[in-house]
Amino acid sequence: MKSTKYWWLGAIFVVALFVRVYRLSDVPYGFHVDEVKAGWNAFLILTTGKDDKGNELPLYYDSFGDFRPTGLMYLMLPFLAVLGKTLFAVRLPIAIVGALTVVPIYLLMEEIARNHKIRLALIVALILALNPWHIMASRATSESVVAIHFTLWGIYFFVRLYREARLKHIILSLLFFGLAYFFYHSIRILAPIYILFTIVAYKLLLNKLANKSQWFVFFGLILFSVVIFLSPQSRSRMSQVSILSDFKVLYEVTKMPTEEGPGHVFVARAFHNRLASYIRRFAEEYKDYLSTQFLVGDMARPSRYLSPYTGLLTYIEFILIMAGLFWLSQKKEMLIFVGLLLLSIIPAAVTIEDTPNMQRAAFMMPFLSILTAYGVVSISNLFNGQKWIVLLFGLIFMANFVYFWHMYLTHQRMSIAAYYRNGGSVELVSRLGEISDNYQKVVLTNYPDNLSPWVAFFLDSSSYSNLYYSKEKCPAISIMKERQTPELNTLYVESEGCDFEARQYPNYELTTIETIRRPDGSPPFYLRVLRNK
Repeated sequence: MKSTKYWWLGAIFVVALFVRVYRLSDVPYGFHVDEVKAGWNAFLILTTGKDDKGNELPLYYDSFGDFRPTGLMYLMLPFLAVLGKTLFAVRLPIAIVGALTVVPIYLLMEEIARNHKIRLALIVALILALNPWHIMASRATSESVVAIHFTLWGIYFFVRLYREARLKHIILSLLFFGLAYFFYHSIRILAPIYILFTIVAYKLLLNKLANKSQWFVFFGLILFSVVIFLSPQSRSRMSQVSILSDFKVLYEVTKMPTEEGPGHVFVARAFHNRLASYIRRFAEEYKDYLSTQFLVGDMARPSRYLSPYTGLLTYIEFILIMAGLFWLSQKKEMLIFVGLLLLSIIPAAVTIEDTPNMQRAAFMMPFLSILTAYGVVSISNLFNGQKWIVLLFGLIFMANFVYFWHMYLTHQRMSIAAYYRNGGSVELVSRLGEISDNYQKVVLTNYPDNLSPWVAFFLDSSSYSNLYYSKEKCPAISIMKERQTPELNTLYVESEGCDFEARQYPNYELTTIETIRRPDGSPPFYLRVLRNK
């Protein structure tokens, strides 16, 4: 029996790996700035031991004051060493870890729902393997995917302590949570919360008291988190996006009290105090993550991860989750997963930028998959376990997945996501590698992002000394505005929209010699030369 279930789990892993690796270099289209910076700095660490800012074996990387954990870069090292500086090498390790996540979620499900038939754990693994949200994140170099993987292992070994209070389970639980801390900010808040909730839930729902080893894990995680948050770098990203700096809240607590008029101090403080405003703002953000617009609609952000006309979940997954929730009263352990799901939203709900944010809410994914599996079993039980109903829902599930898969593989490159993924940057840099020697100077646009990471990753900047990075979106037009004499034999790379501005300066001749285009035909870059008329 055991060998059979592991064969099935192995087959599910192969499926999960295929849908995360197939055409990985092409889909998603566009090599986003975060991806190329991670890849380039991973290569620098591999070859020099330092990042592009000169930090030796860094624990954080600062792009714009965000100080992201660098676990992703270290994960890429062996792949870059073997495969070289390629887009595939950057994305592959995260895709593999995403596929491997079917193992800890299977074991966790099997451990918590021990009185259930083994098929439930396999169903959970299959649902996560084919979950659109997890697939899109796994293929787009999302560090949250790796953090989820290690977190599930951490929870699994913690739960094992209820059966076997062994030192190795304590060490493994703390080790995997520690690894998750190295990849994503949110888990540093969530890990001790998850563990404390699990301790309380096991006592109230399953009448199982936590032992000393489990409390050791909990306080160990508290210590980890406190030590990490003592570092200013670890707090910087939260300070950028926290609701504490939300304009709506600031308006309510500073401007609205004066609108109450003189002599209404009590009313102003009762309705417009800071605490009430923060709670209300938190509730507004929190509810969005449970809405159909976020889960199956097009409300999720950032847009660069998404597939057109599909949501983070398929419609059948959402229906099965609803069906599973009706089974709450019959399966007490299911409440544990519901609680973990609801807790997973907290880090996302206390932020305001680019919301509702699928990255910050990524820890919802495994628990939504678990509730989906309960929905399958719930419907099966409703029809007395008749195989035809399970087969019917299985066919509907696959039909929904095939639709997502087609939209993602075929139409993602034509969607708005291509605009937010620096679409055209790879093509531009590849073309510059072919023609830059023909010019004394090549001046590069600074929009939508500085092109130096792509040049460094694909071309090696030291070999292209004639490349200059302008601070302007339209460097040639800036010269036209200032009425400077154009430099001879200079190629200007200008961004989308610069063609319109060029028409305003008739004293110069701006010739477009080549246009870089996205798959939908839109032009992110123009290659131009400038002359006096």
